[in-house]
Amino acid sequence: MKKIISCGILILLLVIGGATYNYYTHTPIYSLKQAGKAIFANDQMSIEKYIDLDSIASYMIDEKLSTNPEILDNPFALGMAALMKPQLVILSKQGILNSFQEVRDRSKKENGKIRYVKDIKILQNDGKNATVEIILYGKNNIDLNIKIGMHKMNGYWRVIQWFNANEMEKFAEQNL
Repeated sequence: MKKIISCGILILLLVIGGATYNYYTHTPIYSLKQAGKAIFANDQMSIEKYIDLDSIASYMIDEKLSTNPEILDNPFALGMAALMKPQLVILSKQGILNSFQEVRDRSKKENGKIRYVKDIKILQNDGKNATVEIILYGKNNIDLNIKIGMHKMNGYWRVIQWFNANEMEKFAEQNL
């Protein structure tokens, strides 16, 4: 009788453990961790799977243009910006990939340690779209809160927006 009860408890624990693992592997945080592993392994296919670089680059350009009064107040400049946007997206995407390389290089210098991420929080998740905050350690106890938008794909989450990329540029200049 004890063997049957012990076996039943073991099966129940395995089922609960399997369900918990299955749930976790379908969360935005798990996908972010997979994206981080892809970045550090320089796995281009996985980077593209978990991070929509084209969407992020396009969003970053739109954000910069929408905050520049010299462009907003000039119809000619707006037209030129619209014409140049595809090339700017390509350049921005390459800049993002270069920043990934810088992070990999810095990690190698520090014996593979990743000391940048302090915390990850899901701010909003409706099952299809999520807003996630990544808190990075900064010098002099001045941290950076990165806010990103994610979209659920076929069983995984993909980063599609980076809401405060301008702040990241300033942070990188001061901390890297």
